[in-house]
Amino acid sequence: HTTLGGHLVGGGTAPAVSNTSANSCGTTAAAIAGSDLAGRITVGATSGTSCTVTFGAAFATAPACIAQNEVTANILKATASTTAVIIAGTMTAADTLVYHCIGY
Repeated sequence: HTTLGGHLVGGGTAPAVSNTSANSCGTTAAAIAGSDLAGRITVGATSGTSCTVTFGAAFATAPACIAQNEVTANILKATASTTAVIIAGTMTAADTLVYHCIGY
């Protein structure tokens, strides 16, 4: 990760987003933009309960992660391992979810 204009920005191999279980991040493919450090997910075409973000590069230890829904007031839970973060909660179609993960 580097700084740009004094702001911390992510870099490296881009992460991927997928359903944690069948259609749990929407029935159509969810979209992701960002890095392992932070990003924005758009839920697929139907409601869901969890999305898995697979990091572009594994962390040495599971990072501290937080997540938030930018569209609704629904609460999200972020559970991280060294290779991924599962973002769980009540999501509606096309919700925009943001996450932030910091290694330590």
